[in-house]
Amino acid sequence: PLVALACAAVAAAALPLAATLPQSSATAPTVAAVAPAAFLAPSAKKPPATPDLGPTIDAEADYQGQDLCSPKAKAGAKKLADLIRATYGTASIGISRACSSGGQSEHKEGRALDWMLNVKKKGQKAKADSFLTWLLANDKYGNPAAMAARLGVMYIGWNNKFWRGYDVGRGWTDLKGCSTDPAKKKAGYDTYCHRNHIHISLTWEGASA
Repeated sequence: PLVALACAAVAAAALPLAATLPQSSATAPTVAAVAPAAFLAPSAKKPPATPDLGPTIDAEADYQGQDLCSPKAKAGAKKLADLIRATYGTASIGISRACSSGGQSEHKEGRALDWMLNVKKKGQKAKADSFLTWLLANDKYGNPAAMAARLGVMYIGWNNKFWRGYDVGRGWTDLKGCSTDPAKKKAGYDTYCHRNHIHISLTWEGASA
């Protein structure tokens, strides 16, 4: 499948580094549209290399919410974590979560990543901007969010916003009222609103790599 080809091409040079595995909350869909340009600023951080995989691309992802208890980290999640570390250096990335912890979460199926970055820290935000701009860019053939599609990204939560691989045309939207509710601007909501980590959930195809 194209997802497996993309994982192999993009992560071929990735060298895994040691990292701790923290836990954090899962994301959930919401509503109000947010302009992508207002969210992703240009960054001086160098993104991963982009292989030329031709004009053919995977179909838009389906929403595949967690319904199993299988927390062992899946191959696609581990390869994506390795790619992030090889590109941006040592990183704290959590994948697995105990099935008894909290509500529905693809962490419990080993196919979600929490990359611990703080939007309030300039250098960490620059890494996030660089990676997400690369991940969600159109390729030279005009395919939208090309690398996200090829890596099997189902959805992303970061900095008060939510992006869906199963509804790419919708773009970034508000995450659980984090952009609109003044109470959620407080530091106590940083995990809930994904201001201290990027959450990435993968489809099962992306997880299988």
